Amino acid sequence: MAPPTGALWPDHGTDPQDASYAYVLMPGASERRTAERARDRDWLRILANDSAGQGVRVPSRGFTGARFWSTGTVGPVTASGPASVQIRERRDGTAVVSVADPPARSGASPSPGGAGSPPCSPRHRR
Repeated sequence: MAPPTGALWPDHGTDPQDASYAYVLMPGASERRTAERARDRDWLRILANDSAGQGVRVPSRGFTGARFWSTGTVGPVTASGPASVQIRERRDGTAVVSVADPPARSGASPSPGGAGSPPCSPRHRR
């Protein structure tokens, strides 16, 4: 049995020009937590939101996440093709970088660094 789902879409009108939007999914967030996030405009930074990819940074968590639909750069990360990238900074100055090329997009191996994984170049500095 599948969990309940819903639909969300902005009304673009009939012929939008130079329009854009962004939204954040916050599963399980209370009404209070959602209101706090809405008031704090700096808790999350949108690094990119275009046809090449999307990316966000959450400074307080040391987290950067990016989804590349094609070759491009999102914040500190450059990819030569479709990929999902997460960077989690640790307090000791190191970081865990996870890269996947979801099979649904290109049929390549989903294992980071495995055969078929897209070359990805993180240039992440604190």
